[in-house]
Amino acid sequence: MSRTLASRAPVRASKVTSLTLDLPCKYTAVPIPGHPKAQMGTGYVPVLEIPSELKDWMEVNPRVPNTSVTGIVTGPVPAAIRKTLWEDPEMMAVMNAGLFLLVDSAESYNAKGGESRVRMRMIDRDQHGLVNGGHTFATILDAASRASDDQLSKMGRAQVRLHVMRGLDPETVVEIAQGLNRSKQVKDTSLRNLDNQFDALKSAMKGRQGEDQIAYYEGDSGDVDIAEVLAYLEMFNLDRYPLGAHPHNLYGRRYNAMKQFDEDIDSNPKAIQLLMKKMPDILVLSDRIRETTLATCDEATIVRFQIGRAKSGDRRVRSPENRNTPLHFLGKSMDGNPPGAWLYPMLAAFRANVLWNSSTGKFAWKVPVDQLLEAVAPMLVATCVKEHQDNQGKPEFVAKRSSAYQICAMHVNEYLNVREIKELRAQAAKR
Repeated sequence: MSRTLASRAPVRASKVTSLTLDLPCKYTAVPIPGHPKAQMGTGYVPVLEIPSELKDWMEVNPRVPNTSVTGIVTGPVPAAIRKTLWEDPEMMAVMNAGLFLLVDSAESYNAKGGESRVRMRMIDRDQHGLVNGGHTFATILDAASRASDDQLSKMGRAQVRLHVMRGLDPETVVEIAQGLNRSKQVKDTSLRNLDNQFDALKSAMKGRQGEDQIAYYEGDSGDVDIAEVLAYLEMFNLDRYPLGAHPHNLYGRRYNAMKQFDEDIDSNPKAIQLLMKKMPDILVLSDRIRETTLATCDEATIVRFQIGRAKSGDRRVRSPENRNTPLHFLGKSMDGNPPGAWLYPMLAAFRANVLWNSSTGKFAWKVPVDQLLEAVAPMLVATCVKEHQDNQGKPEFVAKRSSAYQICAMHVNEYLNVREIKELRAQAAKR
């Protein structure tokens, strides 16, 4: 499959003065109320048909995507888009807001064989172009250029929605661009941050390792998306997920964590405030589990698995790009990046080690977590390896199915039960 998106979409006319897009699309248009000559059209287009020439038509967009020194589109949102394109491509059509275009003309037609297509023309860079969705557009190009053959094949099933506006007053272009970028691109986390909903977490993190690495709002500089932190928070909310009710609906589902946080901050604020105060400990534990996962596989005593060759996102665990993977909350790095999906069932298993009462503000570890991790890590990692292998090497299924959570929790409970029995026997012997 071709990696050059521009060659897949017929693009005609001069690059300098105009751009004509001819794309496969079941396109429909309706009048825009209050604008007699204007229409809004919409339809879905395969992402690999989106032409790279659009990058020269973004003057109307007030937001430019952030890129690294190597040209990779950076930030939590582009990372999530890449993950969808490479792992769950059919969800792109419903999880992404799409691309918003201002054009001079747009018309639908049927090509030979009855294929539905749309032809759009842009002639003035000050009035026409990609007015919103720049991060989505840039990430599509980036994902296609860096995709493996398997990932590119999956991208062939992904579609993105087009929103096409024509016939609007040219003097309203700036207002349209600003309005779209406020209403569409201000993320839920940004609004929550403005509403001071994360203040307790910020206070708890003050002076701790990784304090500046949590991205609380869109455009924040941190590497760790606040939605990921909220998933860990809800994971340990034993009012929402009592022991035995495993939180396997959180991994890779940003909306679920945000929705649950919204519900709980209104209906159970004591639990949320308590958990935000404990998040530094939970974040440190999450990094220790990641670090221990690599070490356990490397020791090859109980767990015999060549983790370096396993997939972690779009790369191998020990690909050159994953050298010096940061452990932000430990203040160090590691030589590799284990599958993020493995972390969820292992971290969730530590819920059994919590003494919990949200009404009285109690959250305490029964056993020091470092001691517990050292004791149970081989079994937890072995569980994730087995689930990984049973699911054809697809790590995401380890975190999305309840079986890994149940088995990991069983190992932690077994250790705690044996330890409790030993303590009771020791106490009895002293009497």
